[in-house]
Amino acid sequence: MSAIRTFVLGSLIGVAAFVATTASAASLTPVNSGFSASGPTNLTGPGGVGGPCTSTFYGSIDAFGNGTINGPASTFVGSSLICSVIKGQNTWQLVPTSPTTGELRNVRVVALGLIACQGTVRGTLVGGVFTFDTVLPGNCRVSGTLSTWPTVGIVWP
Repeated sequence: MSAIRTFVLGSLIGVAAFVATTASAASLTPVNSGFSASGPTNLTGPGGVGGPCTSTFYGSIDAFGNGTINGPASTFVGSSLICSVIKGQNTWQLVPTSPTTGELRNVRVVALGLIACQGTVRGTLVGGVFTFDTVLPGNCRVSGTLSTWPTVGIVWP
């Protein structure tokens, strides 16, 4: 009975190690490159403060396929007054969560004391286009469709 238990336990540990290795092997392309992501976005904070902007984000993908976005380098333009006062903060991590989805983690966006949004933005990444619509803590809603250049993709094991 002990040999069977040892075999089953060993098998379960092996499967768990395989699953953990497989999940952590997801990465982004193209490696060793910078990229931009640009398109229409909308930020709405508590009380409906906010509006639509055209946003551009700048990021990079390292040799291991890990993606980051430089929050402070982000630009927001548009006819809505909020666009001129929005600022990105922190370095954001772009993490694949499936073959077609990803998360932007550690996102923080502020607008002159009117809005302070932070958290994880979940969306789809298909054909180099990141589409998202997420409500963050504090009742901040962020949505948009960003086209990446060069085309950012997910490599899934």
